[in-house]
This record gives sequence, structure tokens and C-alpha cells, in this order.
Amino acid sequence: MNNSSKILIAFFAGFAAGTVTGLMIAPDEGSKTRENLSKKGKKLWKKTKKSADEFVKKSADLKDKVVKEGKEIFE
Repeated sequence: MNNSSKILIAFFAGFAAGTVTGLMIAPDEGSKTRENLSKKGKKLWKKTKKSADEFVKKSADLKDKVVKEGKEIFE
């Protein structure tokens, strides 16, 4: 398992633990808490998607670079 995978797993584990803790000590009523969680979940999804998109782009760029350099070596 590489570092990125470990970080992603730790992030989601922390998020889940924080969510459960937040629900247990939430000062607001249930509907307000659900609304807040929904908003925060959407923000988190956008950030996660952005990070994933950046990771995919960087991976594709790295692959292209490796392929190009490999071709240069064998030409």
C-alpha cells in the first residue's frame, strides 16, 4: 500500500470518527444537524473530487513523461 492510499484511508477514518463525535455532542436539533452535515459533506465531496482529478492528471503526465523517456532510451 503506497503513501497516498494510507493518507486517504486515514483521512476517511478521521472524517468518520469526527462525524460520529459531532453527532453525539451536537448542540442543534436533528434537522439543523442534518442540514449542516449535508453542506459539509458536499464541500468535502468537491474537495475530494478536485484532489482525485489532480491526482489523475499528475499520474497521466508522469506516465507520458516515463513513456517518452523510455522511447528516447531505446531509440
